[in-house]
Amino acid sequence: MSVYKNQKVLDYSAKEIFKVFKDSIKSDFKSFNEKKPVGTSAKKKIASGNGKMVDVKVEITGYKENMMYEIKTFYGKTVYTSKYELIPIEKNKTKLLLTEDQYNPTGFTAINKILANIFYRKKIKARFENLILGLEQQLDSKQ
Repeated sequence: MSVYKNQKVLDYSAKEIFKVFKDSIKSDFKSFNEKKPVGTSAKKKIASGNGKMVDVKVEITGYKENMMYEIKTFYGKTVYTSKYELIPIEKNKTKLLLTEDQYNPTGFTAINKILANIFYRKKIKARFENLILGLEQQLDSKQ
């Protein structure tokens, strides 16, 4: 299993940031229920690493209002986990911590793991920067 972490301090409250996440959750998961969010799932088509569209199942596996949101994405035997944690620092300053991991029970050889980590790490960093950009744009538009 490979684990990747990214973090950024944002000039917004955890409640403001989580509202953006919740709006996205409601859009992505039509059967989302705020009283029982864990276990909610949806089928989606996403672009794979080689650009082909693939079918995946996405499930909410962790949810604490204004604090944490976790999803697992299932593709074949591979499970990708994304966990978003909001850590208040001051009144309008919150650290967003994104932890991602990838698990494949079939395993890789050591050299394949090293190569995958190099390429996957770059993609994760770019995706995180895009997430922050989109999040800040949405938050700015609400002020």
